[in-house]
Amino acid sequence: MFNFILQSTVINIITKKVDKNQSKIRLESGSYGTENYLFMNEGRANSWSWRISTQKDLLSDFKDGRGVTTPAALNANTNSFKLTKEFNANSDLTFIYDTYKADYKFKSLWDNRLKKGTSDNYTAKLIYNTRLGDTLTNQLILSRNRYDDQYQQESGSYYMTQVETTKISDQLTKNFKDIHIVTGGFEFTEDKVISFANKKLTNRAFYIQDQWNMTKRWKLTSGIRHDDNSGFGTHDSPSVNLGYQFGKNTNMYAGYSEYFIPPSPTNLYSAKYGNPNIKPESGHTSEMGINHRVDDTMVVSAHVFKRYSKDRIGYVAPRYTNVGDEKANGWDIQLKKQFSDAWSGYVGYTHTNVDATAQRATNVDGYIPKGAWNIGADYSKGKWDVSLVGKGIIDRPGPLTADAVSNFFPATTYWVWDIGMNYHVKKDVKVFLKVNNIFDKFYAEQSNARYNWSTTPNEQWWSAPGRNIRIGVEYSF
Repeated sequence: MFNFILQSTVINIITKKVDKNQSKIRLESGSYGTENYLFMNEGRANSWSWRISTQKDLLSDFKDGRGVTTPAALNANTNSFKLTKEFNANSDLTFIYDTYKADYKFKSLWDNRLKKGTSDNYTAKLIYNTRLGDTLTNQLILSRNRYDDQYQQESGSYYMTQVETTKISDQLTKNFKDIHIVTGGFEFTEDKVISFANKKLTNRAFYIQDQWNMTKRWKLTSGIRHDDNSGFGTHDSPSVNLGYQFGKNTNMYAGYSEYFIPPSPTNLYSAKYGNPNIKPESGHTSEMGINHRVDDTMVVSAHVFKRYSKDRIGYVAPRYTNVGDEKANGWDIQLKKQFSDAWSGYVGYTHTNVDATAQRATNVDGYIPKGAWNIGADYSKGKWDVSLVGKGIIDRPGPLTADAVSNFFPATTYWVWDIGMNYHVKKDVKVFLKVNNIFDKFYAEQSNARYNWSTTPNEQWWSAPGRNIRIGVEYSF
């Protein structure tokens, strides 16, 4: 049996329960000064459970596929703490606290000096789940997070963007004899832009969704969300999805949804790239899909979509802006095959067309390729796990406009292959090897060539790392 998923307003968060006591240590080293260290501990004692982890990541200069060195540096620390108290079989309370701190350096394309930056972010969250009866559940979430980013400008001075967000949400779900599953709730979000005179932005939202199992074959899921934004007024976003199960091996669906995206605090008030005059983005998406199990070893899925966006939000140097109304359509097909107990593979292709807007050329200045392939093969037997992954980018020419330059990207069609191998020395010890960009392909996914900051386009490529190797060990106890 297959299940389709409707993109909707439901925000239910499911936290993975800890069912045993264990710890894990992972050490990793490799090309470009890469060093990663991880320690994790999780456990349970009566009605209490926890998960704690800390990770250190280091990175320095890297070389692209040409062998050209790009100055870079990263020194990052990621910490996570989760504590859950189960009051009884029907209710539990979870506290989550995550932090990320980093110092980084990079070379900008239009200035040979090394730029510096720092990030200091945290998220704190309380999640209370309760079952009020056999058919009624509720989830209450309180959260606060802070984004604090500083960056050195070409002049040597710093600018900062600091945003603190408080969010409260509650969601109630009622099951009416498995025929109607109705979910309703509200969200309140307040963003305080500390770096912009404590400017406050609020959004209140209410939503309801009904999953109607009309028959054993037909399912209709519909809903609506109402947003009331302090800066951009009110907006209603309906959605509907109709699914049909042909038999145990095939189903298909058709859906329509509308959306409303107000500008983020960073879009509006980033110290360097913000634009207070941005309008909210809205639009609608239509899609259809089918999933079919050919036999016990092979599954095929395909879907098509069409999207219209009004006042699309994006970045056009030197700041965030509305890039105009945008139309997009596309399709994809995916195939997964289990060849034997040890071997499996998959292949997928996605085709995307995005019309030009007043600010951007076709396919978002070429950043979205017209075609993208994903191919993979997996082997798992005994002590070995091996995975080979290929990514193919097809037809990415860059902007075809009056201000376009030749060689906007160093390669418009290319393939990048990665391989990873795990060897289980024993039950609790695993060594691993990763080789990324096996064939040392020279390519770039970002470019500033259209702005003519340099007369030489290839000095404007944000080239990707060339072939690099990582090796490590993981010990669980």
